[in-house]
Amino acid sequence: YGDKLFVESPVVKGMKPAAAVEIEAYNGEGPVIKVVYEREEYTITVNFLMNSLTGEKRREPYTAVAKFEDEFVFDLSQFGQYAPDTGYEVKNPVLIIESVTEDTELNVVYTLRRLTVTVHYVDENGNKIAEDFTQVYDYGTKVSHASPEVKGMTPDLAVYIVDSLTGDVEKTIAYTRRSYQVTVVFQEAGTVDYKMFPDFTTTVKYGDNYVFLLSEHK
Repeated sequence: YGDKLFVESPVVKGMKPAAAVEIEAYNGEGPVIKVVYEREEYTITVNFLMNSLTGEKRREPYTAVAKFEDEFVFDLSQFGQYAPDTGYEVKNPVLIIESVTEDTELNVVYTLRRLTVTVHYVDENGNKIAEDFTQVYDYGTKVSHASPEVKGMTPDLAVYIVDSLTGDVEKTIAYTRRSYQVTVVFQEAGTVDYKMFPDFTTTVKYGDNYVFLLSEHK
């Protein structure tokens, strides 16, 4: 009787008592003490990094408060101020903590977009005459690629150039057959430079079969 009573609330993970409990005892039956716990609140920090290795920050962090065992979802598409700059992309635009149990830092990493350049090489009929060129580059890269040598063929573009890559590229370069001159000399047997008739000259494309028939040139 008359003693001062102090009850210390037990520790419950992720919870905190709403208020300290301290009462004066009195005659008669003791009171029923009810302690209401509230869930702890934790800070979630989302960092916006240029490079996951160096930790270089691109934007000021975003912070939010979540209660113990709440699910936390950060969806980049809902925050226009954190959208990637032109030429950049984010591999992890949605971050999820299924059950919050402590202060947590999450990272959104911006990386340069990786773009593919593909060049096909075909003849006049669209048939493949050389292996495709395929290469991946960073956004904004200048691309310069020389067309391969193909015997007897000339490409319509000797060097394919993209000054600043802004998207995937697919290009077809067509080759045409080179033309060659065929000259028939009419020379008297046993002489060096005596010509019986003027030379006959014609143009033949690479790979063509050419036959000269004297009977057709009377």
